[in-house]
Amino acid sequence: MSDDLEVLDPAPVEVVYRGERLEIRPLTLGAMREFSGLVKPLMAEFVGDRNPSWLVSDDAMLIEVLETHGEALFRAAAIATGRPVEFISGGESITDMVTLATAIVRVNRDFFWRAMVSLVPKVPLPEQAANQASGGGVTSSSSSSPTGIH
Repeated sequence: MSDDLEVLDPAPVEVVYRGERLEIRPLTLGAMREFSGLVKPLMAEFVGDRNPSWLVSDDAMLIEVLETHGEALFRAAAIATGRPVEFISGGESITDMVTLATAIVRVNRDFFWRAMVSLVPKVPLPEQAANQASGGGVTSSSSSSPTGIH
C-alpha cells in the first residue's frame, strides 16, 4: 500500500545545499507553469543534437548548462525549493548543485517524464516511413501485431 501512496504523493527528499537542509517536495500546480517554461529549453538540450561535450562528466555538463541556461536553472531551483534565487545562485559546489537538481527531478519525475516525452521528435515506425517514402497513405493492418510489438 505504501508504494501506491508513493506514486500519488511522492515523499519529500532532503538534501543539504549551502549547509542548509532543504526538503524537496513535488511542484504545486501554480509553480509548475513557470518552472516548465524555465526548464523545457534546458531539457531540449538533452534530446537535441548539440555537442555532447557534457557527456564526458557531470561537471562538464553542469558548467555548459550554467553558461547557456544558468539564470533559468537558478530560478527553476528556487521555485522547486521555495528559496530565493540568490540563495541558489550563491552555491559554490558543482556537486551540491547536481545533488539538488537530481533531488528536484526525482521528486517531480512524472513532470519530467511528460516534458521529455513531449520534446522527443516523433519518429515513424519503419513500415510507416517506407510507406510515406513510396507515396502511399496509411494502410490498414491485419489483426496481428507487427513483429516485436505486443
